[in-house]
Amino acid sequence: MSEVEAAANAVLEGWSQLGVMEHDGALHLPATLKRRNGDGGLTEVPVAFRMLRNPHRIQARVRSRAWFAKFPELKAYAPDGVSRGPDYDLLDEMENYEILAFAIRDASPPFDQHVTNGEELFERYDNQSLAEAWGAYDAWVRMQHPGFGKFTGEELWRVIARVAKGADLTPLAAMPGVEQATLMLLMAREACCSPNAPSWLRSSASLTPEP
Repeated sequence: MSEVEAAANAVLEGWSQLGVMEHDGALHLPATLKRRNGDGGLTEVPVAFRMLRNPHRIQARVRSRAWFAKFPELKAYAPDGVSRGPDYDLLDEMENYEILAFAIRDASPPFDQHVTNGEELFERYDNQSLAEAWGAYDAWVRMQHPGFGKFTGEELWRVIARVAKGADLTPLAAMPGVEQATLMLLMAREACCSPNAPSWLRSSASLTPEP
């Protein structure tokens, strides 16, 4: 069992609990794209997340620059061509949309891209829906890190103690993202064993909530 599988297994009883599927050498995580409908409820579109390969990252950057260039009134750089211009944050956001366009796949094999590019994704879904998707995708990427689940020793408990003592999240700022994710995993595991947890959770061998 890999370190990633061991870490996920502690809370979710293995990759099968997540519904992860492997295809063409890549893992795919079931997910949904949500958006509000006319009744105030949520319309959910089933998709899957695939972690990007390195060539995709390069293409995402190239595509975002081409997309940005369609709006000559926007300025990513100052006149010196080096300093950041007033719209650089938008260029960065466009690159994230291109990354998501590569990452979001159809829900079932062969897991084709859900949309052609970031521009189409941006037009089809609103910013709030894509922001939620980005957060879920980022969490999935962190779970792929070889170090995920490794940091479960004394150092994590010391961070937890500092956070609890000062009611301050500042100690987390110094931790790399993968360590933060592992810390959250550890805290979730311990919370489930807490005497303050609901009785159904403390008495159950599974961490899946009862209906």
